[in-house]
Amino acid sequence: MRNKERKALKALSATARAAFDIIEAHEVGEIVGLSRLCQALGKSQIEFITFSCPKAARDREEVELDLGKTVFVERFGGQAKKLLGQIERVIPVRLTIIVPDLEPLRSWGWQTDQEEVTELWRMMIADGQKELPANWQSVLWSDLEARSAIDFESFAAHASRLAETERLAREYRQSAIRLTRLIRQDPRKHAQSKVVQYAYEGKALSELFPNAILIQSEQNAPLVKDRMYSLVGESLPIIHPFSL
Repeated sequence: MRNKERKALKALSATARAAFDIIEAHEVGEIVGLSRLCQALGKSQIEFITFSCPKAARDREEVELDLGKTVFVERFGGQAKKLLGQIERVIPVRLTIIVPDLEPLRSWGWQTDQEEVTELWRMMIADGQKELPANWQSVLWSDLEARSAIDFESFAAHASRLAETERLAREYRQSAIRLTRLIRQDPRKHAQSKVVQYAYEGKALSELFPNAILIQSEQNAPLVKDRMYSLVGESLPIIHPFSL
């Protein structure tokens, strides 16, 4: 642990330290951005963010339009309720679940109309929101991106030329598990588009939610993806409270 991180931990209030102890007890990997995590814990409400992607068919451009069966909600929802419930006894919390509606066309290579995808996924969120805890909210990535001052196309043109992008893409190809969803891109292009996508998300989330904590629940090459988020600039702090 670096001196800066020791100082950040030492400066935590009693309630923030109690919240940190709960997070640390559930950590199954290594917390990314400890100093920034401490900053987030010092707020009057702790903001958590995570991604939850719908289940996709393996042989056609189609997903299961049920928010409760998106990956994070179905696989980790119960554990997340317990974790956030423990923290909420100390400090109020809020969880924002991001549904990545731009991902099928951007990194899977789907040819479906984007407006149709976004509208269907928006209806899925509207139908499923009532089933979530009161302090959980779900939002489409496209709605967040529309609020960002960072243009995706300009960012992607820059990030795709970086040597580190190719290194991360190569590592991702080597460590990623085989997914059952339909991917129309060739493996190399798919890997590079994933790096650029995650790097953009890391940059945009830092802009839009500067005091939030990202819950990493990816089972597909999660440690590589942690580094993707910080390809261009510092990412949000990242925690791994569930078995990956």
